[in-house]
Amino acid sequence: MESSETTRFYEANGFVVIEGIVSSQEISQVLGIVNRLALSLIPPSMLNHGENPFLWLVRNRRRDAGRLFDCLVKIPEVSQILYSQTLQKLGEALLQTDLLLASPSQMNLRADHPGEKKFLYPWHHDYAYNCSARNSVVFWIPLHEVDEVNGCLHVIPGSHRLHAEINIKDATNGKNSAELFSVSNIGHILKHNPDVRVPMKAGSALAFSGLLLHKSGANRSDHTRFAFQSRWFDGLAEDAVSNRWRGGIDEGRPPGDYLLNAFSGRGAAI
Repeated sequence: MESSETTRFYEANGFVVIEGIVSSQEISQVLGIVNRLALSLIPPSMLNHGENPFLWLVRNRRRDAGRLFDCLVKIPEVSQILYSQTLQKLGEALLQTDLLLASPSQMNLRADHPGEKKFLYPWHHDYAYNCSARNSVVFWIPLHEVDEVNGCLHVIPGSHRLHAEINIKDATNGKNSAELFSVSNIGHILKHNPDVRVPMKAGSALAFSGLLLHKSGANRSDHTRFAFQSRWFDGLAEDAVSNRWRGGIDEGRPPGDYLLNAFSGRGAAI
C-alpha cells in the first residue's frame, strides 16, 4: 500500500497490515538469544535433540520459564525493534501527530505456548489496560508466519468507532490480566460487525487503534508463537495531557478512574 492508502485504510477500519517491518535476520537473532538464555537454565542431558529449550522450560520448570519471559524485554535487540524509528514514523503518520510517546510497561515480546488458553485475551481494546490516549496505536509483529493454526489475531473492523461497554472485573483478584475486563455488548457488536482473522507473514506488523476490539487467537500448533507488541500514543492528545501521560492499569492506575470518562471527550484529571 502507498502511505496515503495505508492511512486511509487504518482510519476507516482501525487496523492495517504493513509488511517488511522486521527482517528475518533480526528475528533469527532475537530467537537465538531466547534459546541461549533458556539453555543456560537446562542441564544438557535433559534436553532431547531438536527440542525447543524455552518450551522445555514451560513444560518442566514453569517458574524458570516465567522468569525468562520477564527477561525477554531486557534483550537489547528486542528494545531496539520495539522503539525503532521505523515504528515511530509509522505511528506519527497513522495518528497524524509529530509527538509520540511510548510507555516501557507497554512494550514487550509476548510468547503464546501450544495449547495454552489461560492467558488468551477475550474481546477487548487496549485502552482499557493502558488508557495512555484514545489516539494510540499498537504494532503487533509476529516472529513467525501466523494463521488460524498457530493463532492469528481476531479483529472487528471499524470497532474503534463503536461504543464498547467495558465490564471491569476484580482487578485485585489474581495476576492474569486477561481476566480483568470483558465487553458486555460484544454480542450486539458482532451481530452488526462480523470479526475477521488476520493471517500475516513473519516480520509484518498489524497496526491497530488502541480502541479497536480484538482478541487472541489460540495456538494449536506444536511451537511457541512469539510476537512483538509496541504501543505508542499521541503525547499532545487532550486526554493524554489531562491524564498527565499516565497509563492505566499497566501503570498501577485503577481502571475505574479512567474508563468512566474514556469517551466523554476529555480525559480524567489526576
